[in-house]
Amino acid sequence: MKKVMIMLIAGILFLSLYSKSGGGLGGPMFGYYMNEMDDINATISSITGKSLADTDFQMGGGGYAIMDGLIIGGYGYGGEQVLATDSLSLNYSIGGGAFEFGRLWNIKIMHIGVIGKIGSSEEVIRLEPKPLINISLDSLLTNPGRTSVMKRGGFETGLSLMGIFPIKNWISIALKGGVSYGFSRDWKLEDGGDILNSPQDRPLRYDLSLGVMFGMLAGE
Repeated sequence: MKKVMIMLIAGILFLSLYSKSGGGLGGPMFGYYMNEMDDINATISSITGKSLADTDFQMGGGGYAIMDGLIIGGYGYGGEQVLATDSLSLNYSIGGGAFEFGRLWNIKIMHIGVIGKIGSSEEVIRLEPKPLINISLDSLLTNPGRTSVMKRGGFETGLSLMGIFPIKNWISIALKGGVSYGFSRDWKLEDGGDILNSPQDRPLRYDLSLGVMFGMLAGE
C-alpha cells in the first residue's frame, strides 16, 4: 500500500506540474483522528484499568493534480498509541490510504474544495507480556505463545472539506477535515482465529489535518 501511494502521488505531481492548464501540490500532513472506541475500551479498561484514547495524533502525506477546478490525487496516513501496565504492553496502530477526487473553487484569498475518497485502512492491536523473558529455541518451539495480534480492516470511503491557502510561490497551507467509514469489518486474530465476543465499535472515523504543500495552484 505505501509503495502504491508513493508512486501515485509522484505520478500525479509530475503530470500536473508540467501541465499548461493546471497545477499540482504535494507534501506532508499532520493532524488528529477520532475513532469510536467505547466497546473495545470497556474490555480493556476492565482488565488493565486504562483505556485507548478516542482522539490521537496522525501523520502522513498526499499529492494532488488540479485542472479546470477538478482535484484528483491520493494520500496515506498512520497513527499509534501505547498502553502499558506492570504485566502487559498494548500497542494500537491505524494506517491506510485513499484515492481522492472532487471539486475546487478559487475564492481569491483561498481555494476551497469538496473531496470524495475511496481506499482502505487497517487497525492493529498487538499484545505483549511484560517483562519479556529470554527463552531457548527448544522451549519456544514447544510453547510459542508470546505475542498476540488482532486486526480489522478493509474497504473505506468518505468525504472531506479542504481549504488551500497560498503563502508564496510554490508553498501553500492545506487544512482538511472529513469523515470515513469502513465496511464489513470484524476483529480477527492474525493467525486467522476468531475472537469470541469481538468488540463491535463502528469503523467510523473523523479526522482533521494541516499540511505544508509544495507546488503551483492553477492560475497562480
